[in-house]
Amino acid sequence: MAWTEKNIFEDKALLEPKKLVAEYAFYLESIPVKIRVRIYEEIKPNVPSDPYYFSTSHSIHTPEQIGPYTPSAPWASDPQYALRKAVESVASYYRAAIEKGHQPSEKWLVRNDDF
Repeated sequence: MAWTEKNIFEDKALLEPKKLVAEYAFYLESIPVKIRVRIYEEIKPNVPSDPYYFSTSHSIHTPEQIGPYTPSAPWASDPQYALRKAVESVASYYRAAIEKGHQPSEKWLVRNDDF
């Protein structure tokens, strides 16, 4: 039998197997904290149409937000869309705060301890 990712993880005791597809890093202007994004492909996806999952090293919590933003749907149909969703989950709140006149701060970034 040829080994495949799927049959290696067939055991029901093995939950949520994922494969790292890519890792990216970027900074927000005027904030010297590296933000990293990891894109995973689920080996046995719950929803076959969205097998890609993203995780970010930080969430953003600007003065315009009640609390840090963590995406509720970190899945996508392809790796590029997952990356786009991950970057926008941080950048969109950053841009909104800057447009309201706030000065960027390292305090806006909240470390993801599960990253």
